Amino acid sequence: MRENTLHRTITALIIMNTFFGLLLLSPLLLIGHVNADGLRSMVEGKLKDCSYKYKMTLTAPVGGFFTGSGSRRAIVGCGSNNHKCTCSVTSGTGATEFVMDGEGTCGTWTGLEYECNQVRLEIPDAVAGCQIITMDFHARIGHNAANSVVTKVSPAHCHEVVTATQVSRVRPFDNFINQGQKNYSPEVTLGLSEAGKVHVVDYASAIMDYVMVASGAEYTLTTSVTHSTTNSVANTDTLTTALTAGLSFQVGDAATSGVAVTGSVSNTWTTTNTFTHTYTQTVELGQTETCRAPYCRGGIYQLRATYLAEDGSDSLEVRPCVFECTELPSLRPMCPWPLCGDDHCTCCVSAWIEGNDNPEDNHLCSEHT
Repeated sequence: MRENTLHRTITALIIMNTFFGLLLLSPLLLIGHVNADGLRSMVEGKLKDCSYKYKMTLTAPVGGFFTGSGSRRAIVGCGSNNHKCTCSVTSGTGATEFVMDGEGTCGTWTGLEYECNQVRLEIPDAVAGCQIITMDFHARIGHNAANSVVTKVSPAHCHEVVTATQVSRVRPFDNFINQGQKNYSPEVTLGLSEAGKVHVVDYASAIMDYVMVASGAEYTLTTSVTHSTTNSVANTDTLTTALTAGLSFQVGDAATSGVAVTGSVSNTWTTTNTFTHTYTQTVELGQTETCRAPYCRGGIYQLRATYLAEDGSDSLEVRPCVFECTELPSLRPMCPWPLCGDDHCTCCVSAWIEGNDNPEDNHLCSEHT
């Protein structure tokens, strides 16, 4: 009898424990779906806190575009497998937007810290050296220190070239401190500073002369292009028109004024297009050309054209792969190329001074007088 009573008591206790266990589990069963972060939060007795957020939308400068979204590095937060933090650009050719979007892990108090590194931006209208830049962004909110977003631009000097115009109140290119805020969503439009913009220059005239580069030796000439202002580029159409609109040739000493060249010689340069070719190869394609001058006992003189800007803002020196060898280093070539009438360019095959057919002034060879 006592055994039956004991058995019934044990059975009743098991039924009661099962009933109350189901009551305790019922909220979870009713929810039907609980993620790992949420379950951990409930077990630890913590409230969910997904409010640490940073989303920056970055718009490229006019004419610029993003060609790489870089790599993500999650440090704190970002959820399981770091799926809550992304670095992305708009898809397709000519992507104009980059988005850095991150969120803290739910059920934790650690905040948010992550990076988007090597974000690649191309700006065709920027000065040389800053037409392709990379940017690193490091966002830290509510984690161990003051809120901050730090940006690194490479090459370093291009940081002064790119400007940031704010749509919201948070500046993403500097440290910021605001411990009370957990959610930042700045929208930023990039631009170019005046010093960082390329200025397209129209040229109205040109002076042609020769510059001595070697004497009594063989020599390898290299083409070169030099602007007097660092952020200027040529409107290449005007390199051609300047030869016909106002070309002069420097004779004798370098300090002597240029003599106006006839239209026939100007048209020769327009047809051969030597200077425009040299400029395009050097500046736009980044390639220099070389040519070897044979042994010259006198002076090796490289042809040079100096273009003058229409508004006076720039002068441009172009040296193509064209040279003359003179009999003595002190003797300069006396004719515009290609009018030299002998091996040392002491006389010319035709008159070249505008409005002047005088054989002596034009240094005509005897057989052409």
